[in-house]
Order: sequence, then C-alpha cells, then structure tokens
Amino acid sequence: MKTKYLLATATALVLFLINVNLLQGQSWTLTGALSPVTNWTYLAMSADGTRLVAAIGFYSGGIYISTNSGNTWNLTSAPSNIWTSVASSADGSKLIAAASHFATAGPIFTSTNYGATWNQANVRSNIWSSVASSADGIKLVAATRGSSTPTPIYTSADSGVSWTSNGWPSPMNWNCVASSSDGSILAAAGESSSLYVSTNSGTAWYTIKTPIYFPQAVAASADGKTLIVGGAGLFITTNFGATWKTNFSAEFNYSPVACSADGSRLLVAEDGTIYQTSRSGANWTSTSVGSVIRSVVSSADGNELAVTASDGGIWMWRATPVPKLNITSTSNGLAFCWPIPSANFMLQQNFNLNTKNWVTLTNTPTLDLTSLENHTVLSLTATNCFYRLISTP
Repeated sequence: MKTKYLLATATALVLFLINVNLLQGQSWTLTGALSPVTNWTYLAMSADGTRLVAAIGFYSGGIYISTNSGNTWNLTSAPSNIWTSVASSADGSKLIAAASHFATAGPIFTSTNYGATWNQANVRSNIWSSVASSADGIKLVAATRGSSTPTPIYTSADSGVSWTSNGWPSPMNWNCVASSSDGSILAAAGESSSLYVSTNSGTAWYTIKTPIYFPQAVAASADGKTLIVGGAGLFITTNFGATWKTNFSAEFNYSPVACSADGSRLLVAEDGTIYQTSRSGANWTSTSVGSVIRSVVSSADGNELAVTASDGGIWMWRATPVPKLNITSTSNGLAFCWPIPSANFMLQQNFNLNTKNWVTLTNTPTLDLTSLENHTVLSLTATNCFYRLISTP
C-alpha cells in the first residue's frame, strides 16, 4: 500500500498521512447473505459501513442484520412483512422499516437497540414507498403511495413515537425521500418533474424543477446541499436546483442512487449494472451483477458500498479508507476533523520527523452528526509538531 505525505502550516507544522487507494483494482463480492438469495430488496448502512440492515420484499419475509460489513447475517425479531424500505441512524442503533404490498396498506416498525427488538410505530397503516432517517435516528420521514388516492409525507421528531402529516406539499404518489444528516433538509420525488424540498424538517416545502420526468430516486449529502436525482437519466445539483449536471444518457432508468457524506462519491444502478465514481459524476466505473439491483447504500467515506440484487444476493465493495485530516486554528488551539472512516484510525503526534517517536493521542474525538466527521481540539505547542492519521487493526 502506497502512502503520500502532504504538508500544511497553521501555527504548528502539521503532517497529513493519506493512504492512496483508487477505485481501480477493487471488485464487488457476494456477501454471506446466501439464504435466501432471491428476494433481498431494501438495504441500509451505518456511517462506518460495519452495520447493515437488509429487508425482504415482494413476498413476506424478515429483516436481517450484519455487524461485520456483510460477512455474516442474522435474522432479527422483526415480524414477517413485505418490506418496502429501511433506514438506519449513523451508528446503526436506531432503525426504521416500512411495509406494504402494492395496494395493501402496511405498518412501520422501529428499533432503538440495533434491531434486537422492534415496535410498531403509532402511525396509520399506509402504502409506504420510502423512509429516511437523520444521523441520530431522532428525525424520521416516510413517504407513501396510493392506488388511486394520492397520499402525503409523514415526519417524526422523536424516533417514530409520534408522527405528523403536514398539509404541504400537495399529496401525490411519492417514489422516494432523502434526508440530510441533521434531518433539517428533506427531499422527496414523486409523480411530478419537480423535486420537493424542505429546509425545516418538513414543516414547509418548496419545489425544484428537475431535468427528469417523474424522478425515481433521490439521495442527499450529509449537509443536504448536494442532491442526486435518478430516473430517465442521472442529474446532480449542489445549489438546490439552480444548476444541474450529468454525463449519463436519459435513455436508461438510473435508480436507485446513493452518495458519500460529502456528496463526492456516487453510487447508482441501472437494471443489473452498478455505476460508481469518486469525482462527483466524472470517471465512472461499471460492474454487472447479472440481476436487477433494488437498493444501493454507501458508508460516509464512500469506501464501503453495498447493493441488493433481486435474485442474486447482497454484494459489497470495499476500498482502503483515505480520510483527509483537516486543521483549523481556533482560540482554544488547533481543531482537527476527518470524515468517519470505514476502518479504525487514530490521531498521532510527533515533534521530530527524523525520529519514529509517533505517540497515539488519547483525546477521544467528538462525532459531529451534522457533517459525519470526527472532531477534536488540541492545545498549541511551543515548537513545530507533526500529526497523522494511522489505521489500526
């Protein structure tokens, strides 16, 4: 594994250690979710990629949990249902799953203990199409479809204990919904060429015109500023629809979609082909898994990806994390932050690069659920000091 050192100066001299590992050479592998392999549909992932939740759709089935990046799976106590969507908090402790079958309304279930137990949410049964969660699992959003009567969007501000259905946007048959990490920015797409967006957790909404007629999928970055819309084409906006960009043909249906926390790494599927990029829509690579892909998810750093294939199991893609260590000078010292990596990293310090006297710092970083980053502040030193992130087993 190659390494590269980048130097920067901010009161103290700081060393950034970055492992260089590109998309090339990585491959998709089938996980241990081998039975059943024909009816996996909906999938969610924790921010670090270690915890996954997978639901069975099309016919009645259960919800499965993996705590080791898909290597092994265990059936949870969730009741058997025809599940239509699942979502997870950043740490994987709080889960939401919605169930329904075509024109038959179904319930929503939530778990606050990593899927060990499940409770039915106090919200009327609906034909649920999509659910999303804030990083802390407190703010939830659920979209509905109707067989003949258009239906609204529901939100919860207490992990699914109580729910509200606001009078706007105008009820319609919703295809998908996405949420920023703090749950303040919501995006929903349905039977309209517009994307409906809320910046206050669903209290009020406004429309964004999209280049896609009836978008089928939507994903949001952690801050909600980057939105990816899939359907007859794939389009990306970083300014709430003022401009859109794409390099995908509108001849195909690109759905579902997912992205890393910063919106720079994208994952999208078209039938049985997976497309991924690390440059916000440039330099795409593609892989075929031979069956229709129903769900795609990404870790916060974009180095752990997973998809469900309707008759081919659950597939994973992994790359060595390359967290970027950022530094800013504050009145309290030096503030460090780095994205939640899909592997363990520690912050180390050294006063002399001519030695190997790297010391692992014991400061426990604080998790910022808005940006999905680790933060820590260190006191200024009287001499030059060097810092690095180093991976641990």
